[in-house]
Amino acid sequence: MLHPHRLRRSRRSRLLSLIPVLLVIVASGAFVYVSKSEETLFSPELTAISVDEAVTEYRADSRPKHQEIRMPSKMPVQPNPKLAGFSAPKPGVYSYRTTGKDWVEYDGQKYIRQFPKVTPATVLRSSGCGWELYFRTAREYTDGHRQCSAPGEFLCMAHISDITFGDVHRNMTHECNPGMVQVGGKAVGPGGRQSTKCYASHHDAANIDIIFRNTESVMVGGKPVDAYHVELLSTVNGEMKGTAVADVWFETRTGAYLKMTRKQDTSSVLPDGSTVTYRVRVTYELESLEPRV
Repeated sequence: MLHPHRLRRSRRSRLLSLIPVLLVIVASGAFVYVSKSEETLFSPELTAISVDEAVTEYRADSRPKHQEIRMPSKMPVQPNPKLAGFSAPKPGVYSYRTTGKDWVEYDGQKYIRQFPKVTPATVLRSSGCGWELYFRTAREYTDGHRQCSAPGEFLCMAHISDITFGDVHRNMTHECNPGMVQVGGKAVGPGGRQSTKCYASHHDAANIDIIFRNTESVMVGGKPVDAYHVELLSTVNGEMKGTAVADVWFETRTGAYLKMTRKQDTSSVLPDGSTVTYRVRVTYELESLEPRV
């Protein structure tokens, strides 16, 4: 990895700031295309958010942020009475051990940002079955989800990403309508599979396969917790090309995210035929089932 000062001095390393920057950002099947043509010098720094800061912000405003994305009036699949859940998790701020990074690749070079070791994640309650979860990995990187925890099925209604890379900022919501069945329908029992599409305005649809891997135990706070292990496979093959794989362990009663591992790679071809790629590797592990409020 280049030292930040060398990044500014090296003509070769300045290519990330001088080319039209095409950042292609992927999160849980949500593909975002950002174009910026003027000269920009990127800073590699991420600004960590402490759990205390997140709690203060939660106390100031605990309202859901995306109530315009309505919960379904009719569920996309029949409830499965064999499932233990679901009812929404407790609202508040949770802590996740975090390992990972994101980076841009161009012409054999990498521009890497390491994620902070702890991520505060805020749960906001909405009406009915609805709730929202925001992994606030850094001020420059938020990964949000609008969920529905209903008896016998668990849905994702939208993914919300808010990412800043240098001075390129993008806030994008990808809506799944009808909701993406993450547990339920055919996505129950080892190898059970469900498929869907999620959309953002003026962007390609992400095709998503949901595969139920197994019912497993995840250690949280030194104790085993029952979880539904689900794999989400996302692809896009339009103006942008790429894949995303997310392994998620959902708590069986609420759908709370006990652990999530994501591997994301997507790219776009520049006018001169060269390729720029954006990648993410991150793992979140819940430290306690009890939130701070």
